[in-house]
Amino acid sequence: MHGAGLLLGLDVLGPSGEAAKLRNKRIVNALASEYRILIGYEGPEGCILKLRPPMPFRREHADLLVQAIDAAATAVDRGLA
Repeated sequence: MHGAGLLLGLDVLGPSGEAAKLRNKRIVNALASEYRILIGYEGPEGCILKLRPPMPFRREHADLLVQAIDAAATAVDRGLA
């Protein structure tokens, strides 16, 4: 295989485009620093979290990713990240 993988986009909404972009930036930073998960954000207003997990990505990895995104987003919303 040559660089095979998976590409997912997760819309993260906010009261405005700029607010969503700032929230996503904080979520991405929290995921990197707290959980060692590297993702990015994309889209015209930066409101899409871009996930590119490796090919050996199983259900348990998806569960861990969802838990980490939820925890990071909650921390951002509470002003803790």
